[in-house]
Amino acid sequence: MFKLACRHSHGSICKAGLIDSVHLALVPVLLGQCEPLLHGLDLPALGFCVTGRRASEYATQFVLKKVTIQS
Repeated sequence: MFKLACRHSHGSICKAGLIDSVHLALVPVLLGQCEPLLHGLDLPALGFCVTGRRASEYATQFVLKKVTIQS
């Protein structure tokens, strides 16, 4: 879903603030043509930060959450 939201709409769904959190599981296997998943998105500028990560022998998982800075 995140790939569709961020890549096919040129990031407009992410930039509009409609996504609060993302769980990415990355597996080091290349099948077919490589596509940059987050190309063109400045996630820190959009308010996202990595709130969790876990690596195993087979995959690396990241959790990105949108944070709001209260003043």
